[in-house]
Amino acid sequence: MSGTEQKKGILVYIAHPYSSNPDDNAVQSCKVWRAVLAAGMVPINPLWSHLQQSVTPMEWYEWMRYDLALLKCVRPDAILRVPGVSCGADVEVAWADDNGVPVFFTVDALVVAFEDQLLEVVA
Repeated sequence: MSGTEQKKGILVYIAHPYSSNPDDNAVQSCKVWRAVLAAGMVPINPLWSHLQQSVTPMEWYEWMRYDLALLKCVRPDAILRVPGVSCGADVEVAWADDNGVPVFFTVDALVVAFEDQLLEVVA
């Protein structure tokens, strides 16, 4: 990349387990979000909807429709699949596979794949 080209940044959707332990998984997803941001990418954390769920609960299938609509709208550069049993995260990975979006399983693997496109988002 030449000195005059601007890096666009890498948009990373975090596919994280939720239903098995909503409170703990929401907290953990925020830590993953911070790690992705610190690595120079722009994370999307769908588990921020945990607060929304506590105010106006929706059924699982409604959340999945929302998450899939979000994926279609933002069309991330990558999906980070966080370990753990999760039908929802598996659906998000299947969407990625169907739409040619690469799936990664660690932040380190993301960094290696996109090393020439990382931004200084946080110090």
